[in-house]
Amino acid sequence: MKTLIAFSALFFATLSLSGAEALSIKEVDTPPSPIEQGQPKVPASLRNIKGTIQVSMVIDENGNVRDAAIVKTTADELNAVALECVSEWRFNPAQKAGANVPVMVVVPLRFK
Repeated sequence: MKTLIAFSALFFATLSLSGAEALSIKEVDTPPSPIEQGQPKVPASLRNIKGTIQVSMVIDENGNVRDAAIVKTTADELNAVALECVSEWRFNPAQKAGANVPVMVVVPLRFK
């Protein structure tokens, strides 16, 4: 099964966070960039399932993913796989005024 992970500034979406410290992608000077972005580990029993899963997450000031959650899915069976995958990703953190800052992003994972 091929999995396409689209991660670029074009695929970032902002998510409103009332009272949270994470900034939206529009508020930072430099967006986060991937350092380590592994592919999902799809069990054999799920490899014939296709769909897109949008995952919201905070990329913290150290470049780690936290608070990952499913925003929208067309393949419920793959939700846990998607969350496990993004939890292992690492980034160069976003910056604002020269300082590393946490940022909220939404990334689509396409399972083909």
